[in-house]
Amino acid sequence: MSKKSKIWIASILAVISVAAAIGGITMYLVNKWEVVITLKGDSPSTVEYGDAWKDPGATAYGTSTLFTFTHDDLKLHTTGKVDTSKVGTYEITYAAKYRGVEGKKTRKVTVQDSQPPAITVDGGEQITLPYGLPWQDSYSATDNVDGDLTAKVQVDGQVNVNAAGSYTLRYQVSDSSGNQGTATRQVTVMPPVAPNADPAAGLDKVIYLTFDDGPGPATAHLLDILAAKGVKATFFVTNTMGHTDMIGRAYREGHSIGIHTYTHQYSQVYASDAAYWADFDRMAQIIRDQTGQDTKIMRFPGGSSNTVSRSYSPGIMSRLTKLMAVKGYTYFDWNVDSGDASGHTNAASVFQNITAGVQGKSVSVVLCHDIHPTTVDAMPQVIDWGKQNGYTFLPLAPGSYPAHHSVAN
Repeated sequence: MSKKSKIWIASILAVISVAAAIGGITMYLVNKWEVVITLKGDSPSTVEYGDAWKDPGATAYGTSTLFTFTHDDLKLHTTGKVDTSKVGTYEITYAAKYRGVEGKKTRKVTVQDSQPPAITVDGGEQITLPYGLPWQDSYSATDNVDGDLTAKVQVDGQVNVNAAGSYTLRYQVSDSSGNQGTATRQVTVMPPVAPNADPAAGLDKVIYLTFDDGPGPATAHLLDILAAKGVKATFFVTNTMGHTDMIGRAYREGHSIGIHTYTHQYSQVYASDAAYWADFDRMAQIIRDQTGQDTKIMRFPGGSSNTVSRSYSPGIMSRLTKLMAVKGYTYFDWNVDSGDASGHTNAASVFQNITAGVQGKSVSVVLCHDIHPTTVDAMPQVIDWGKQNGYTFLPLAPGSYPAHHSVAN
């Protein structure tokens, strides 16, 4: 090969070498390394408040703008979390690095609350109310996120207890997410009844709560409970020194007051007909002093069926029960017993005895004793249960169902 050819070949090789170097530098400058992240599942996505949420994850690989066939799987680093116990929007960030380049991708997850608040109307959606009986609405509202919303409930509609007819009450409340809960109740006010007619006429689920042997230390608390619950009851009272002022309070708050006895001493009360009426009249005078009115309802110590009176005056109960009507009084026994007469019960057993006893009865006259604090403690639960199961609580009147026992003496 000639010297001239060798020079020419060397020149060509040099040019190629320079071109290759320039090409390599150009490729280095033009090529970009990339991180490609692909989210699994939807983004943005939503999850309901309180539901479980599982991250669907993502995949990542490394590649370049020139060598697109390069797919190097990469390890992802995930930050952020979703708390479904709190409404809001959360971000989950996925990151990976490849040849000094970092790639990131974000998933947005919204925790939403689409459940409306629940409104509960105590006593049910259909209420039948005797004419003139005070009406006190009772309801509650709870929300899965906001909790107790009772104070925020708006009520549209009114009930006029002195005008017979049907009244519609509409309840609504909104939670912090804008969900609205609603409820409707229809209250029917019955026409007025004639004097001495049974206030429970036309009603099929009535409870007369009656309390004997008081008033006592627990009576004030009982009156507070009844006032808070909007319930009227009946008190068959005795001469309890130091607490007789509770008779006047009970009367002023709309409860019925009846005569039980002055002494409640069987040996004294049932010693003779004359002894009974003397005791009876003394208690009638105390009630008159406390209320300014005469009462026409009463209850015998031990009930009209008691047999202990035989020991003191045979046949006295037969005579007294007949004479009560002649004197214009209605005597009341009971058909449901709270079981508290012994004083050895607790609030739970009193509740159980009463609720079991009234079921299946159209009208229940319930025997309780307000001298027992445990009985008083049971009353909120008894009243709430009664309202929730559609019962109406009434005070006794001369025309009420008397629940008479069989006279055994």
